[in-house]
Amino acid sequence: MLLAVSGCAAPDAEPVARLEIDEPTLELPFPEWRSLHLTWTPEKEVPRSGPLLVFLHLLNEDGELVRTFDHPLDGEWVPNQPLSYEVRIFQSALGPPLEPGDYTLTAGLYTADGERFPLTVGDNEVSSPRRREYRLATVSVPEVSPDAPGFAFANNWGALETGEDAQILGRRWLEDDGVIRVLNLEVPGSVWMRLRIPAEDGDGSGRTRSGRKLALRDSGQAPTLEVASSCSGAVRILEVPGTHEEVLPVFPQAESPECTLRLSANYRLVDATTLREDVAALEIIAWTPAEL
Repeated sequence: MLLAVSGCAAPDAEPVARLEIDEPTLELPFPEWRSLHLTWTPEKEVPRSGPLLVFLHLLNEDGELVRTFDHPLDGEWVPNQPLSYEVRIFQSALGPPLEPGDYTLTAGLYTADGERFPLTVGDNEVSSPRRREYRLATVSVPEVSPDAPGFAFANNWGALETGEDAQILGRRWLEDDGVIRVLNLEVPGSVWMRLRIPAEDGDGSGRTRSGRKLALRDSGQAPTLEVASSCSGAVRILEVPGTHEEVLPVFPQAESPECTLRLSANYRLVDATTLREDVAALEIIAWTPAEL
């Protein structure tokens, strides 16, 4: 996971780009996600030895970091050629809800070695000049509604594990074919999931250090993980290994305000020492009433 480091530089350096956002104010209930449209207009070349990275930080009223939505810059950096893309901010159901209130979303551009670059971000003031961190939007978090959509995990899901940073707050391992029930689904929407499928001999994001071996149910097949929505009929086939971010449409049925997501794999990842079997790790799950 990308983590922005604390760069320190003169605040009066010439900006390398302008960053603009389509919605400078938004609401983020729990456990929901929202898409933001970012537009970068590079104004000069940026000297670097690696890829450009973007940090998005959510700060509370005391200026404390409570969530991150960091990601690689999505596009080619060419002066005077705007590039646009969508990025998600979210309250994952695998983490605790944010306290109700108003938060500040800040942004910055940096490289893996810690260098940050000066920007012009709309007409907003600089949040921290020496850190090159810029105010991007105001995020309002309401009280958690008892009628809000939620998720219930059944059939071979492991216990919730604590995540490693302010972006991946929690993780659940799927140990065989599993089910996620989307509850209190009063209106149509979409569920976004981030699933990590470790490679053989990997540590499985902290689950084991002894390595894993891939065991296929049918040796003639390629390993895949199928994710299907029972209410919309949408199906996603995920290749193994890899990290996948999938959005599936969901909507209430006439007989019940819920939808079922079924995950089925034709493989298992077997721990070489304990012989424990896993399929994948769910790292983010959230819902939105849009983006069908």
